[in-house]
Amino acid sequence: MGDATMPLDGFSVPPDLAIAIWLEARKTTAQRQDAATLRRRPAPSAEILARRAAMARESLIALGLLEKLLGGDGKNWIQDDSTDGYGGYCLHGGLRRVRAIRQCGDHAGVYLHRAIAKVSRGEPIIHFNDSRLSFAEIRAAITLARKLAREVADGRAA
Repeated sequence: MGDATMPLDGFSVPPDLAIAIWLEARKTTAQRQDAATLRRRPAPSAEILARRAAMARESLIALGLLEKLLGGDGKNWIQDDSTDGYGGYCLHGGLRRVRAIRQCGDHAGVYLHRAIAKVSRGEPIIHFNDSRLSFAEIRAAITLARKLAREVADGRAA
């Protein structure tokens, strides 16, 4: 290559050097990301908002049934397995059971995942269930998930 160089924190490097190529690609990617964040999404239509609210109401029902299935004090809550075959369920297994009984679509898992992300490191539902020491944290996550779904059902959140 010729004498063309690329500045790098006060130093010049040949443009065919791997770091120079990487830096140029990174700069281009950052410019694209900046441009993408400036674009605004159009506001959702009334039909989309109505569908979201309906799905949130179904999710509220499913989360309420999940809470009842696990028992108010967690007597039916288990860890390290989806179900124990004797009426015990983990969060994931309980949600699957509720959905099998209801046979109705919902986004309860989405709201539960969002709630878990707010109270922990954003871990998956199964890992969250198995790493808790008490049912109080599980109940708190379900309660927060119900709150998030209620906000959407009432039109207070998207």
